[in-house]
Amino acid sequence: PQRVVYWMEPDPRHFVRHMLQRFIDSGGRLLTNTAGIQLLSAERGSISGIVVRTSAGWQVIQTSSVILATGGFQANPEMRARYFGAFADRLILRSNPHSTGDGWWMGTCIGAASSRAMSSFYGHLLPAPPACVPVDDFIAYTMYHSDQSLLVNLHGERFTDESRGDETNCQAVARQPEALAFLIFDEAVYRAHAVRKASAGARATDTFEASRALGAPAAVTPTVEALAEAMQAWGVYAPALLETITAYNTASAAGCAAQLPIPRRAKASPIGTAPFYALAVTPGITFTLGGLQINTDAQVLDRSARPMPGLYAAGADAGGIHNEQYAGGLCLGLVFGRRAARHAVLAHKRGG
Repeated sequence: PQRVVYWMEPDPRHFVRHMLQRFIDSGGRLLTNTAGIQLLSAERGSISGIVVRTSAGWQVIQTSSVILATGGFQANPEMRARYFGAFADRLILRSNPHSTGDGWWMGTCIGAASSRAMSSFYGHLLPAPPACVPVDDFIAYTMYHSDQSLLVNLHGERFTDESRGDETNCQAVARQPEALAFLIFDEAVYRAHAVRKASAGARATDTFEASRALGAPAAVTPTVEALAEAMQAWGVYAPALLETITAYNTASAAGCAAQLPIPRRAKASPIGTAPFYALAVTPGITFTLGGLQINTDAQVLDRSARPMPGLYAAGADAGGIHNEQYAGGLCLGLVFGRRAARHAVLAHKRGG
């Protein structure tokens, strides 16, 4: 299916300014450069306040409800390594640098339960270092065509069903040695998928040449054997790589790629049209899919699956809604943020 992007008019910044003004006009107070440090609870376990750190020092805000919406933990290298793999601390951040898991830490410190899918995240494959992808142009360097290609690790072996999609491939690469993989494809895939026309929200790009220009390890050769030799200089075990490509080509030509040790269940075409391409790639992470466990009203649950009075989570702080693949990111805030606010207001009116 084609990716459809809708541009907001006048623009997203106008929307943010409009919503901020509505918030202020309703009596809200916005604290910037302020970090949540600790949740406070009353004797019966209900929320009674939050400790924040400002430029002037620590401050206690008394409140009966807190909605955690800090954006996940993708900017926390220690948590990435804990949940995504030993080398995940080096993933490229294609997101804001402030979502470091503060909501999760504050919630779990007072007994909140973690959700499922803590080992999953949304992201896409990007050219590997020494390439440095411009932070304002991630889409131009994203390997959407990895589902049409082969992915191998430093051992020269496949490790995932590439046809599941780039966001899934991205997570699989995070669990490989050095969080590094190599995208292999032929001229047919290059022409049909690696070179992309301009579309809504994205400029025209040649992802291979653009990545090579940034300095990512890249090679184009007339034969598969020459490609393996070039990749050996990058630390890839060439004999295993040739065996991997041969086995894949044989199975895909016979229509039985789904029977490979690492199945390829769709989009299985032999790599046979010269020249042949290889590009080093690494994961870029946008947001995490695991977080705090919530119910349908966005109430955070404790480790006995009971709602914690006054504590809510929305957006990427509410985990377990997606697992490996995802349906959207902003919708998590739009849906559960509104449900959390509605429940918190009703609870306040009821006096608890």
